[in-house]
Amino acid sequence: MSVLQSLFKVAVANFLNDPDLEVQKAALIAVNALLHHDAQLARQVFPGGDGLVPALLQLVEVREELQRKVDFGPFKHLVDDGLPVRKNAFACILVMVEKCPDLLVPLAGSQLMGIVCKGLSDAPDDSPDVPFISHQIIVQLCQRSSISVIAHVDALVAEFAKTLALFDKKSAGKEGKEDKDPEKLERRITILRSALRALDAMCALPGASEERSLMDLAANAMRMDYVRQAAEAEGLQSVLRAGGADPSKRGVVVA
Repeated sequence: MSVLQSLFKVAVANFLNDPDLEVQKAALIAVNALLHHDAQLARQVFPGGDGLVPALLQLVEVREELQRKVDFGPFKHLVDDGLPVRKNAFACILVMVEKCPDLLVPLAGSQLMGIVCKGLSDAPDDSPDVPFISHQIIVQLCQRSSISVIAHVDALVAEFAKTLALFDKKSAGKEGKEDKDPEKLERRITILRSALRALDAMCALPGASEERSLMDLAANAMRMDYVRQAAEAEGLQSVLRAGGADPSKRGVVVA
């Protein structure tokens, strides 16, 4: 490792641990750019994930002291000042899965999946930012490490079930109180579409049909008219087939 690379590693480590959220965010953006554009250099700067993975483990955690409720007219919103940092930390993990998975070696399979599961439900005020990236991580893992996905399918299914539960009342035509906020509903729809794409990738895995919890989740999802129509609009054949719906049927695009 060159002197310049050593200095960069030290600087990034210091910035990732800086108490200023904007400094942390800027450091994560710089790391993301390095991982994305020069994976080989990233391996030299952070051999085996040293100096990077431990910091990411800290930065993906929800910090309740950074959350506060704010009144906006008839609605209350949860403002989370730590969300941009978590979003960028998860984005770094996504790029590592795509470009240099060897840097994630310090994370055991169960530890990585634990992080992903947390990300699936990390939606303060129904923000889709972290769940959307977590869904992308699952899709990439389905392509690169399907065994680890199948090994933790029950934990993943439990988190997906929480997302689908948000649409139980809507599919029955009974809107709840929170659904009266159009912006919140739109954010939920974004999360739903993203979740269905990840669920479709899981249902397409070899051996997926043998996983009872996954097949039950797909079946329950396809019984919800709104969810099934969203899957049809996206052309998600694997989840439609697993749920017993007709994968050749194209539904109306869900707004």
